[in-house]
Amino acid sequence: MDQQKIKLPIHILEDLRVIVRRSHTDLEDGYHSNLAINRSFLYENQQQLNAFCFSLSRILVAAYEKRCVINTFLATSVETYLIAQQLAEIYDRFSGSKPVNVFFAEKDQDGEFFIHHHHQLFIKRHKVLIVDDIFYIESQNTKLVHLTRELGGVVAGLTAILNLNSGLPLSRDGIFSIIPLASASFQIWTQDQCPDCQGIDLSESKVDDVPLNHLNL
Repeated sequence: MDQQKIKLPIHILEDLRVIVRRSHTDLEDGYHSNLAINRSFLYENQQQLNAFCFSLSRILVAAYEKRCVINTFLATSVETYLIAQQLAEIYDRFSGSKPVNVFFAEKDQDGEFFIHHHHQLFIKRHKVLIVDDIFYIESQNTKLVHLTRELGGVVAGLTAILNLNSGLPLSRDGIFSIIPLASASFQIWTQDQCPDCQGIDLSESKVDDVPLNHLNL
């Protein structure tokens, strides 16, 4: 009997419709993209998310066991804290290192990251792995990298279930390693450059045929 072909994480994300290719997405910054992301779908299948975390943790152990020992797993939000907890637990089990610290960064009323004073003790002079669910290099979450360094932490890297790459160059001060479970590339255009918008009157009903979703990065 033929063995069932094992699907790659990127294909599973597509099956879950976390990733929708050949789409037309109106991004929040005014750009258009050919890739839509449904972040909430990632959390709807908890069993699959657990499997993602297990696979990603094994990658982290292999990546860091000879380079450094991660002391702190820093999640980018309450939602990603669930992912960070699972990654830290499995990482700790397989790496045999000392127990790691796990917590999440919060945002103030202006949307800027901050870390509570009692958690800053687990940042200073510690090797910190920042945990995201879906990461985009030019997103606000790169600010968490800079905050971690300002607090005296060493950014061991950033990990995510999915890493998105638009081909844009890295920020000058945002150089750090990214270890994702899966990666996807996409294209972005301004509205006047968008090939899907050329010759389309967006006031017509034709817009209903195009899935317009916000990519909340």
